[in-house]
Formats: sequence, C-alpha cells, structure tokens
Amino acid sequence: MKADPLLPLYQQQYGARAGRDRLELLTALINGPAFDPLFRGEVIRIPARHPVFRWACLVAGCERPRKGSLDMCHVHREQWAQAQARGDGMAAFLAAAQPLGPSVWVEQLPCRICPGRPATHTGWRLCHRHYMRWYHRQRGEGEQASFEDWLAAQVPFDGYGPCRVAVCPDLAATPSGLCSGHESRYQTQGRPGGMALPQAWSRSYEVRGLPVPAASAVAGPDHPGRAGAAAGRGDPLGPVRSYPAGTAYPVGYRLGAGPGQYLPDPRHRVADRA
Repeated sequence: MKADPLLPLYQQQYGARAGRDRLELLTALINGPAFDPLFRGEVIRIPARHPVFRWACLVAGCERPRKGSLDMCHVHREQWAQAQARGDGMAAFLAAAQPLGPSVWVEQLPCRICPGRPATHTGWRLCHRHYMRWYHRQRGEGEQASFEDWLAAQVPFDGYGPCRVAVCPDLAATPSGLCSGHESRYQTQGRPGGMALPQAWSRSYEVRGLPVPAASAVAGPDHPGRAGAAAGRGDPLGPVRSYPAGTAYPVGYRLGAGPGQYLPDPRHRVADRA
C-alpha cells in the first residue's frame, strides 16, 4: 500500500506537509513484518473462511454468507434447528448437510461473456443485456433452449468502465458511470446534480448502436454532480462546458443556442433500469 492515493484527502485536513508525513508513517507501519499482509491492499478482501473473520456458512462448500451472529446461512440454520429437535449432533448434521449456491451477491462478478460488464443474475452470471437475450430465447424455445449452444453464439459488449466513485473497485453497471450499489445510493440521496438516463435507454439507444445521452440538471463545471469527469472514459455527462457556475436547467430539457435558453428534450427523462 502506498500513501499517494490518500494524500489529497489528508492534505485537505492537515495541510500538505503534515498530511504527507502522517501517511508516510502509516505506510511504514503497514509494510512492517508484524502487519497482516491481508490488510495491505488498497481494497481489503476478507476470505470467506478466514480463521478470525469468517463470514461464510459453516457447512463445507456452502457459498452463502452466515446470517448475522449465527454460524450458518438462513437455510442451514433452519435445517440445524430441525436436526437438533430430532436429537442429532452438530458433527452429524455438518457431515450430512448439502452446500448451497449463492443467493445474493457477496461481491461484484463480471458477466461470463462480457468481462467489462458486471453480472446481474446470481444463477446465470450474465450482464443485464445478455440475461435479457437468454430470457427471450427461453421464452421462445421453452425447455428445448440449450444454454450452452446459446452461450457459444454470443459476443461480448463493451463495458462502461470503472465506477466513477474514486474509492470503488467495481465496474459501472450503466452508462451513468456508477456501479449498481452507488447508483442505488445516488437514487436514495435524491440524485444530486440531477443526472439521469433516458427511459428504456438500452432498447432506445444501446441496442441500436447509438451513444446513450445523460441529462443533468447541473451544467456548471464546479458542481459536485459533475466532479470526476474525465476525458477518454466516455463520461456519460459529456465534456464539462464553460457555463457559469450555478447555471442549471431542469431534467427533460436541453440548453438552447444562447445562455439561459432551455428547449424541451423528450429523450431525457428520469431513468429506469432499461
């Protein structure tokens, strides 16, 4: 681990010299022999069956997380309660219990076809677009649909790049540039800056090979909703233009030819997950 990624944050709080000194000391301690290497990475990933911080179900091979302070996932905990009522011991139960596949995402996984897009289905491990393609194939062919044959004929789609949140290691899930977790937080916090994708953006734009526009209620380059825009990353908000700070236009409108002119734009509506 290096101090450089955290330096801007410390400089704001402690000043340039003090911030660098503090982080250099922290770096030396982290690189010391007594520090657990597990915690040296910029992104700390705790193994499912870590001897101290285990978060996986106690049943061998079970891919589900333990439930709260319990040692097992919800399903195995209920099965264990039934086994206890019959008088079975823990060792016998664990030997006979069948492991379960994942029911929720523990961490983001890439689509098995598109390495640049996150999977959205725990069972099929497909991105949203490929999952919808497979869903329609199943509806059309029913039980005759072969997943292996369908999979062999698929081609990968371009991804949306990394999540725009600086500390997030996940892939962006939509052209908004946010992973699904931060997209949900952005929605919960009232969508500051007003960034939104068009309704049914995938069918209306992406499937047709068109760039997906993103509306923002904030045009000013200094607004936090525009922070992190970077050329070359396909920023869905587009290039930061030289509008006066604080200039705003409502979602559902676009800027006209002159300052303060706003024209209705029916493409730009509040997003739904197309």
